[in-house]
Formats: sequence, C-alpha cells, structure tokens
Amino acid sequence: MKTLFKLLAIALIFTSCEDVEPVIYNGDPTQNDTFLSFSRSVYLLPVVQNNVGETTVTLNSSTVFDTDRVYNIEVELPDNSSAANPDTFSLPSTVTIPAGSYQGTFVINGTDNGLVDETVKTFTISVTNVDETSEFSDSLTATVNVYEVCPLQDDFLGAYNIEVNENYFNNLPGFEAGEVILEEGNTPFERVFTAVVYPGNAGPREVTIAFACNFLNLGENVDSNLACQDDPEGTTITFAPVDLEDRSSYNTTDDSYFEMTVLENALSNCGGGPRNTIIRFTKVE
Repeated sequence: MKTLFKLLAIALIFTSCEDVEPVIYNGDPTQNDTFLSFSRSVYLLPVVQNNVGETTVTLNSSTVFDTDRVYNIEVELPDNSSAANPDTFSLPSTVTIPAGSYQGTFVINGTDNGLVDETVKTFTISVTNVDETSEFSDSLTATVNVYEVCPLQDDFLGAYNIEVNENYFNNLPGFEAGEVILEEGNTPFERVFTAVVYPGNAGPREVTIAFACNFLNLGENVDSNLACQDDPEGTTITFAPVDLEDRSSYNTTDDSYFEMTVLENALSNCGGGPRNTIIRFTKVE
C-alpha cells in the first residue's frame, strides 16, 4: 500500500495562478486562430469474427468557416510486431469540415480477412496539411486499435453500481464506488461511463470498456492527472489496459454482473509498480 499524503494534484498547481486568463474561442476565424484536434487520442476498430466492423473518427475545430475545409489524412504503421495488416482496414485520404461546421467526420472500415484476432494491432492517423500560420494543435495524430470481437447478446447499458476490489493507496480507491451510466461508445462493442478517480483528490474521467470475444478490457488509458511529489515532473498516475492473459471474462448473454481488470499505476509512479485492479459492475434493477 502507498500513502495518500504523497499524492499531489496537478490540477491544483495550475489553478493556483489566479491571474491567468482562460482562452475563449468565439468561433470567428477572423478573431481567433483555429485549434484542431481529433475527438479521441485512441479509436477502437472492433472487427466481427469472420466479418467486418467500423468506427467513426471526428476532427474538431475551434472555429467555423463559410467554406469547406479539406484536410489530408495520412496512415502510418508502427515499425514492430504490433502493426496492423493494411488488408484489414481502409479509410478515406481526406476529411472535410463542412462550411459552417465545427466538426468533420470519416469512417474507418475493418475487415477480418482471416487476419484479425484478439491481439490488438495498431496504426496511426494524422492530419498533414494544416495552415501553420493560423491553425494549431497539441497533436494531430491518433492511434487506431484493431481487434476481433463477437456480437454481444445482451445490452450492457444503463445504470450500474461499481466498486473496486482493493485500494492501491491507503483508504483511497482508484474509482469512487457508486452508480454510473453505461452508454454505447463509438462502436457497438464499446461502453463508456464517467467515474471519479481517486475521490477527493482527482475528478471525473471518461472510461471506455472494450468488449471482445469472451473477454473485455479497458479501451484506452485513463489519466488521473495526479502525480507524486517525488516523481519526475509531468508523470501522472495512469490506468491502462491489461495484458491479454489478465483480461476479465464475461457472459455475453447476461449483463447483470461483470468485472473489468485494469492496470493501476501503469507508469510505476510513487515508488511502486503496476498492479491489476478489478472493477466490479452490478446492474441497477
């Protein structure tokens, strides 16, 4: 067990400077520069076993124009064994933000082709032709995870009570116990909910559940925005998906109760290493 007093809320560091004015966009490109960003840093592309799948990607803009804006989309494969096979996915080469709109969308299609299994394979998508004089972004790259799924036979939607099996930090659960609402995410095989991480120290975060065949996992990292006082600057306590062998199983025909195992403290902060933590979900009848 680690002690709570070592935790330092990064949010408090930034909010202590009361003379900093927030940046407010009014949507007018003649008065504001444009900030571009993908709606997520990680998109899930679940492909149904021996079939197909798809996911929708959204590009956000802080301003609107009276003409269409067309951006090039570039695909890059990692130079290792996690690279997705190009025969298992396809996507357009551009995305358009229509005139008068803050968003543009496009669909990535997945195909099994006998090449997709439960091992997550990845590729990245990037916007490559921004106007560097007036368009800015922290990152115009997102990761796409490709993996095999089986159709869900029950809803796995609505109100659930959650609790964690054991506290990593003394008297401090990774997720606050209580009721959450599960909703469908970008695909029929994702469920998203909002939960408070490290209650009393952090705040609400969106959590994604990724359902696969017989198993489920955390869909993407959850950053607590908390750091320990003796850890390097900028390193925060993070929840991450677990390895395949550590995933939780579930009954696809019964959504009344299930568990999800997550990797808590994935970056080995606060002088401790990662540990598997189980979140229990019980449907509210």
